[in-house]
Amino acid sequence: VPVLNMPRLTAADAKAAGCHKLGILATDGTLLAETYQIACRDIGLEWAAPGEQAQRGIMSIIYDEIKQGKRVDMQLFNAAVDDLHAQGCDMAV
Repeated sequence: VPVLNMPRLTAADAKAAGCHKLGILATDGTLLAETYQIACRDIGLEWAAPGEQAQRGIMSIIYDEIKQGKRVDMQLFNAAVDDLHAQGCDMAV
């Protein structure tokens, strides 16, 4: 059974779509494992992660809302996206 490498495919698709710097919205563990960062580096795509406060918001969205079947707090989400945009990201995953 073929297994697709989601981070590599995502980074490649972002670059093909004209992305110059990819924002990574992910759990702390995914960021620490550098799952998407490595995929970006391998193809010469710049990347950024949210700052500390915005990352806390992302963790809350993932664990306190999505995994609990609740609606996402769009203010928290938009704050993280704004943080990435301020860092020069032109796309986020």
